[in-house]
Amino acid sequence: MPIPRCTSRESHKNCQGINVVNCFIHKLKCYGHLYEMEVFITFKVGKSRIPELCKDIGIEHAQLAAKVGLDKSRISDYASLRNIPNIELAYNIARALGCRLEDLYEWVEVSGDETEG
Repeated sequence: MPIPRCTSRESHKNCQGINVVNCFIHKLKCYGHLYEMEVFITFKVGKSRIPELCKDIGIEHAQLAAKVGLDKSRISDYASLRNIPNIELAYNIARALGCRLEDLYEWVEVSGDETEG
């Protein structure tokens, strides 16, 4: 994707045609016009924190599985990243572990080139 270009014709003609990041820095200096730019921040699942969270509250995977109505093997799959729970299961697992849904995994920010769709 090409870098957006500044299209201002106001007050800072030095910006004309350079990339938006450099233009933004220039605009901070001259308090010029506004521009629009869409920024996408995307994350992917990193390391599972399920084993650590189980340990913190003193339960085994089998106990967690019983709390959320799953087989122990499913919890092990989620903990080892062989599978990722759907949103409802993730929410229930998080509640059983006393944490927020987003705390179940570490999250890694990815660039637009690495995202799907």
